[in-house]
Amino acid sequence: MDYFYKEEFFNEPNEFEKQINEFKESLLKSVKQEYLSEMEQLKKENKELQVVKENLDTIEKEYKEKSRRLDRERHKMEMELKNKRLSELMNGSEVIMYKAYPSKVAQDKCSQCNENRQIEYITPLGNKAFENCSCSIEKRVYTPEEYIRYSFSLVNSGGHRYVNAFYRMNGSDRDEYFTYDHSIRAENIYSLEMEFVQLNSYNTFFKTADECQSYCDFLNKTQ
Repeated sequence: MDYFYKEEFFNEPNEFEKQINEFKESLLKSVKQEYLSEMEQLKKENKELQVVKENLDTIEKEYKEKSRRLDRERHKMEMELKNKRLSELMNGSEVIMYKAYPSKVAQDKCSQCNENRQIEYITPLGNKAFENCSCSIEKRVYTPEEYIRYSFSLVNSGGHRYVNAFYRMNGSDRDEYFTYDHSIRAENIYSLEMEFVQLNSYNTFFKTADECQSYCDFLNKTQ
């Protein structure tokens, strides 16, 4: 009987072993719980990172679109400011000049021709024929034509004021631009010491309509 009790005593776990086992189980549960928590946290962070990535892609697209729109608006504003500054620069430089402009005008019908301004005659072979009457030839008539230009007056090294260049406005109000008019030069602008007979009607400009009309009258009489 004593032997039986000894066996039973040694087989029965003591208090220390119980604590060790409990500690192991507690540790395993704790490690498992910590592992599950970390996995859950990683899943959550990964999901959040995916959302952040998608948001970043959206933000990047929106930024690029806004950047392109701002570039377009800036370019448009620069063009508007450029045109505005150019118009302001030209303001006060407007010059109105006149040039003799030729046009064809029908002459008065004479009494020697028919309604088609043709003269009827009989050929040596006895055939009826027609030829144009001299009154059917259109007459060249000169009239003043107005030209609006923009001039710049510069001062040379001698202190004398002279016209450097003339420009003309092109385009619309929203898209205006100026181009150099090479046909107008200072030496081509009429002055009183010039004689009409020496002028070139193609490139001579007048400062007043009356001066241009006098020149047109001269051309109409002498052509």
